[in-house]
Amino acid sequence: MNLNLSNGEKISLWKTQGDKENTWATVLKPDGSETVAEAIVTPDESTLWTSPDSGKRYPTRWKAAIPGEHAELNVEVYAKIRELVTGRLEGSAAVTGAYGHRPLTGSTYIEVTGR
Repeated sequence: MNLNLSNGEKISLWKTQGDKENTWATVLKPDGSETVAEAIVTPDESTLWTSPDSGKRYPTRWKAAIPGEHAELNVEVYAKIRELVTGRLEGSAAVTGAYGHRPLTGSTYIEVTGR
């Protein structure tokens, strides 16, 4: 997920799975500086969407925390959901929450794999 936030920051949230799961964020500040930080991204299992074509299930909401940036974010798909033949879900999503203890909003485009 690439979050474009109302405070001018841009955050890329990463979650990879191999032998173990890795989750982190790259944070691009308005002044051009960049940091890499620990991130916790948790899908809301109560919002799973089931594809009528493949039967795969996809989350449509997530909570993202970046402790080092004091960020607590909510991501929610709001546009029409599109499943690709490759078994991924893509769609536009809204971001709300707090960053540095201040409320903010934003937008993102999500890509997730189904189960």
